[in-house]
Order: sequence, then structure tokens, then C-alpha cells
Amino acid sequence: AALCDEALLESFLAGGTVTEGNIRGLIRKRKLFPCCFGSGLKLTGIDTLLQILDTYIPAFPRKEEFGARVYKISRDPQGARLTWLKITGGDLKVRTLLGDEKIQQIRRYSGEKFTLLEHAEAGILCAVTGLTKSYIGQGFGTEPAGSPPVLQSVMTYRVSSATDPSKLLPMLRQLEEEDP
Repeated sequence: AALCDEALLESFLAGGTVTEGNIRGLIRKRKLFPCCFGSGLKLTGIDTLLQILDTYIPAFPRKEEFGARVYKISRDPQGARLTWLKITGGDLKVRTLLGDEKIQQIRRYSGEKFTLLEHAEAGILCAVTGLTKSYIGQGFGTEPAGSPPVLQSVMTYRVSSATDPSKLLPMLRQLEEEDP
């Protein structure tokens, strides 16, 4: 670890030691990258990974005011529009107004299954129903809007279909909102 930083190396060679604080600083500056091995399926190495995260990665302070960012738009098997949120501060309750739309459900997914929540706290990833105008990167509350996409399409394309254009356009719009 001392080899990753010149000042730390000089301190170490002068008879010092490398402390947990030094290692935290190296990780924060992206000069040291801890590695561990294991298997989630066989539950080996999980305790070591969690101990490393707990010891060396600083906890970010939670904001008291509500904030959330949209990171995904999808549909459930019944066709309901799901807006996926990362709650970054405060908490979100069912029937809360976000903009001019009301949250109908808050879902916490585990694979294909979900549980309904009455509220979601900071740090939770959840899907909500009821938002029809949300878009990927949108910020709510104290969370600023995301930056516009940097990538631009370099290919041109044409859709040719036997389907009636009035039926095809809503399908293309749905695809556009799910993967802009």
C-alpha cells in the first residue's frame, strides 16, 4: 500500500506504519484498489467483502430532504409503467406528489417478485407506478437533473413494417422511453 503514494512511502520508510486511515485515503484517491475473492452462490468470502466495505469505504451522509433520481423505465407483465428510482435523501411515501403526478405504488423487487412498500427511505432502489412523464436521468426533490446524453447515434435507420403506423408509433415511443 505504501508504494501507491510517494509521501506515504517516505513516511513508511522512516519507520512509520500504514494505518487504516492511510488506506482509506488511497482508496478515495483511486490509488489503491482492494480485491477479494469469493462466491455469492456458495456464500464464501462474503463476510470478508462486507468487512472490507465497512472498514475502508466511508459512509455518505444521508440528506434529510427528499431527493431521488430516475435510472430506468420499464413495464411489468400487466403493462403498467414502472419508474425506477434511487432514493438519495429523505423518504418517499405512497400517494406523494412528484411534480404533478401521484405515486400509486412503491415496489421493492427481488428478481421477478416484488413487495409493496408504504414508504422508501434514502439508499433504497425501488420502482414506482403512477408516473407517466418521468424520464431517465430526471431528478426529484433535492436531486438535480442528470446531464444530457453524451453519445450520439452514428447510424441511420429506417423502420419498415406491415403494421399500421398508428399502432407502430406508440410501440416505438415506449421503446424510446425505456432506452433513450
